Amino acid sequence: MNKLLLTLTAVAAIGLAACEQKGTTSVAASTSSAASAITDAAASANAVQTLTSSDSKISLSIQGSQFADAMQNKDLLPDGLAATDLTLLQHDPASEITVYVANLGKPQSPAADYFNKLKAALEQDKSLSNVEAGVATENRMSYRFSQKDKEDNTLNENCLAVYEADNIYNICANSYSASSEQLNEVLKDVKLVK
Repeated sequence: MNKLLLTLTAVAAIGLAACEQKGTTSVAASTSSAASAITDAAASANAVQTLTSSDSKISLSIQGSQFADAMQNKDLLPDGLAATDLTLLQHDPASEITVYVANLGKPQSPAADYFNKLKAALEQDKSLSNVEAGVATENRMSYRFSQKDKEDNTLNENCLAVYEADNIYNICANSYSASSEQLNEVLKDVKLVK
C-alpha cells in the first residue's frame, strides 16, 4: 500500500509540475505578447510621418501621426478657400486634426509689411476669438485663433505664414477637439523646400 501511495503521489507531483510549467509558459507567452504590443504602440507613437505639399515646396514632419489625404473631403476645406488654393489637405482621424497648406501666390509687398497687415487683419476680424500672433521673423510668422462654424461649434486653428520671393504659404492645423498645444505640435517641424 505504501508503494501504491508513493506511486500515486509521484504521478500527482509530475502532473502538477506539468501544469505549472504549462501555466508559466502561457503567462510568459501572454507577457511576451503584451510587451510586443506595447513596443509596437511605442514605435508607432515615435514614428515620424512626413507630409509634402503637391508642389513639393512645403514639408511637415509630425511624430506619432496618422494623416491621410483628404483633398476630396469638401467638409474639411478651410473657410474662404477652394481645393484649387490648397497644395495639401490631410486629416488624422485618431487626433481629429486637419492640416492644410494654401499657396496664396506671389507677394505684393515686403515681408515685414505683409506680416504687419496679416496681424492687423486677424486682430480686427470680429468673427475670430483667442487671436494670438507671434513675432515675425524674416520670412515666418505664427498665429492662432478660434472661430465658430455654422452650427456654433468652436474650431481652433494654429497657422504659420511662410513668405518667399515667389509665394506666400499658409500652413495650418485645425480641430474642434484638439488643444492649441496639440495643433502647435503638428506645426513644430515645417520646412520650405528650395
